[in-house]
Amino acid sequence: MKTVNPHLMGCIFNPFAGLADDDDAVEKYRDLNPNDQNAVREVIRELSVPYVQNLRERVKIRVKLSCQYFLSTEQPDRLFRGLFEGSLPPFDAPDDARSIFIWAWNECFPGESYVLANPEDYTEVFDVDETWRVFIE
Repeated sequence: MKTVNPHLMGCIFNPFAGLADDDDAVEKYRDLNPNDQNAVREVIRELSVPYVQNLRERVKIRVKLSCQYFLSTEQPDRLFRGLFEGSLPPFDAPDDARSIFIWAWNECFPGESYVLANPEDYTEVFDVDETWRVFIE
């Protein structure tokens, strides 16, 4: 059985990691409305897209599958919110935290559907350490 991990989905926001502690980034995004899809997608294009494009193909496949699974199945808002806010981004999550992952999907994988045909074929693994293992293998 194939496995998916929400922490791998959260890797899309690795470039945002720790920017809440960066005074310049906080100032830059101070007036950003996290519910403004166009404004947030612009930031995603700036930070996440180049990062995702440069992932090794094997890693990118695991990240994509995890995104597809968690976006295709019913998940609590706290999952998406926790993954985004856990990266310590320089702005808040939108009111519907799942939205930012959909916006990121559409920017990072344009023209591709996040709908996973057979989610029942996957097993959820909630192991934060798996992300590091995937990246270093």
